[in-house]
Amino acid sequence: MELFSNIHKEPLKSPNSIVPAVDTSYVFQKTAKLIMKPKADSFHVEGYDKNTYFKIEQDFSKYVCVNMMYEPIINIRHGFGTEVFEIYIGDKDKTLVASVHTCVSLSSIKFDVEFTNLATNSLDLFQMIIINNYYYCCIYYGKKNEGGPLVCKIKRVPSILNFEYEIEIAPGVDNMLMLGLARCYIGLFDLHRDRQRRRHH
Repeated sequence: MELFSNIHKEPLKSPNSIVPAVDTSYVFQKTAKLIMKPKADSFHVEGYDKNTYFKIEQDFSKYVCVNMMYEPIINIRHGFGTEVFEIYIGDKDKTLVASVHTCVSLSSIKFDVEFTNLATNSLDLFQMIIINNYYYCCIYYGKKNEGGPLVCKIKRVPSILNFEYEIEIAPGVDNMLMLGLARCYIGLFDLHRDRQRRRHH
């Protein structure tokens, strides 16, 4: 059985070629370091320079990521109480970017992320692995057990309001999709926390 408790200590590694999913403008040649901070019913996405670059706001049953001109970039949808998420362009559910669903595993909490790679125009895969009681989410391009590189790390950090999320993204990877997956990870943690509370009542 694979042990995953220390995979968050692995270094990030860029894929062999760029991996755009939302738009090539969100693929950078340097490692991106971002922080998602809770603000009322939204998250502000800040750089380490303290500037806010995006906001992820709740809009009924979906979450919409907007730029600072409030233009919608992507939206994240999921059924109530489910672990299935879908990410779309803009604020409508017409152009699917990626779908997130549970991957059966006895050793860890895994989710497969199927998306269309805009560079190859073909179906492609990321894999999310959540470890250490939901404190870390590691995202691999391809499957980890098949040698896929670790391209994104997300760490849950306690803050005054709730939790903040530190995000590190390897060069060559679509940053906007990683932000969408970070919001999925937060949704999965919320589901986990709700289930824990129900068990204790």
